Amino acid sequence: MDDVLRQPDIRECPVERKRFLRIHRLNFGISHKHVVTAYIAAFWSICFLVFMNAAQPFILGTFLGIPKDQQGVVSGDIVFYGELVILVSSHGWGTLSDKIGRRIVYCVGYLLIAAGFVLYPLARSFYTLVGFRLIFALGASAATAMLSAILGDYVFFDDRGKSSGLLGLSAGGGAVLGALVFLKVPAWLMGFGVTDEVAGWIAYTGVGVIAFLSSIGLWLGLRKRTKATVIQKHTSFVTIMVEGFTAGKNPKLALAYASGFAARGDSEVITTWMSLWVYQYAISSGASPTAALASAGTVTGIAQTCALVFAPVAGLICDRLHRILALSLLAVFACVGYIMVALTTDPLSAFALFGCCVVGCGEIGLVVSSTSLVAQEAPPLVRGSASGFFSFCGAVGILAATKLGGFLFDKWTGSPFLMFGIANGILSLAGIIIFFLDGTARWSGKSKNTAPINQHAYHNLSPTNSQEEADQQPGLTEDDDVEDEKMPQNH
Repeated sequence: MDDVLRQPDIRECPVERKRFLRIHRLNFGISHKHVVTAYIAAFWSICFLVFMNAAQPFILGTFLGIPKDQQGVVSGDIVFYGELVILVSSHGWGTLSDKIGRRIVYCVGYLLIAAGFVLYPLARSFYTLVGFRLIFALGASAATAMLSAILGDYVFFDDRGKSSGLLGLSAGGGAVLGALVFLKVPAWLMGFGVTDEVAGWIAYTGVGVIAFLSSIGLWLGLRKRTKATVIQKHTSFVTIMVEGFTAGKNPKLALAYASGFAARGDSEVITTWMSLWVYQYAISSGASPTAALASAGTVTGIAQTCALVFAPVAGLICDRLHRILALSLLAVFACVGYIMVALTTDPLSAFALFGCCVVGCGEIGLVVSSTSLVAQEAPPLVRGSASGFFSFCGAVGILAATKLGGFLFDKWTGSPFLMFGIANGILSLAGIIIFFLDGTARWSGKSKNTAPINQHAYHNLSPTNSQEEADQQPGLTEDDDVEDEKMPQNH
């Protein structure tokens, strides 16, 4: 065995890591172009999701002529079927990315999103609309599964809280664009004499073209798959999927999975039910459909703007506090905000708008903290699978927000908000319990990682006891720039 060279530990051969904007360090083999592209991808991914959900009342009322008192159930049903697709496919997309690479999965997802947007305004029946929504959902599933996986691949372990903050900032910017700009495009076009249907078609098709161009940008900007990834090509799809699921035996990763439920459900409640509530309230006050849609976009945009501003703060909280404590604290924000919104009868009142601001801060805080926690705790070689299961849990949250929320919304408009206020309260309590049961937990500083490492997949690399140590060594992640001859072999 003397002829087998051991992979040098970075602590023995220190190498200066690249820094992104002096904020966080990058893993070996990752350039600034790669990480900028990843942040831009987060921006557009959330922008597309927000626009699709928030603009849905316009499609239901203008294109399908569905009465206002039935739109809650119909909206819930459409999103429910879409989330079923995400539920089934998200873990598979993540697992597939462990075998064929993140870049291919991300780009295919964006192409499906583009197709969904172009087809959506062409629907003239409920079932056709559902079919087009399923195409969009399949692409959205691939895109969201890649967010936390790429974060873990690209960013150094200790700085993932800050990186999650930047990711949240990017996502918040996309949400603001979708809510404050894209949602108002039909109203702007109406000002030039364009009919409602034509204005809607132009808006959806335009966003579809942006999604298509973004897929090209991702292909050119994300890290190419390197020779080091041959390790996972010889591991079966089912094995990777099962390992990603069973990694949840780690209580911290299980909490991260649960936080995915709350975080994705939170975003759905704001973009779907707050938008629909404001839209219906404006219509009942005498506003036109396009004006009502603009009002819904304004309220949603206020919440997303608060999220945009708060995202870096949430990232700092995640790196300053123990990450489980940070998650618990941020879940309290969302809990309080939702209860405030649920207790109001006027969605355009100052009290409701303040509650939306608090919800926005809590929502992005959960996105940042949950993404950071799953990137920290997921085993490196099945990070895509773990991220896919994280998205799976988020899909379950959206199913609860849409199907049950849609049924309750038509009974009482405040019920979806109260439901997720309670869910966030339970999540916060669970996080506090896990923190105190963890004997190594500290009130501040980084969490100690407990993710298991698949030693066989590394061949004869020097043993590591945690993902933190794994990420500190060159050549251990999917995207590291390592040549085969530098990788020790042991057959």
